Amino acid sequence: MLNTARETVERFHAVWEAEKANLPIAGKVREMIDAHAPSIELYRECT
Repeated sequence: MLNTARETVERFHAVWEAEKANLPIAGKVREMIDAHAPSIELYRECT
């Protein structure tokens, strides 16, 4: 199960970095996601 979580985080990170500028969301929302993601331990471990 942990492998699935890691794969999900890795995939999110890759897609987020590639597509975040193309998504129809406010810049402030992008900034909040970028600021918050590193506070998640599994995210830090996988990126």
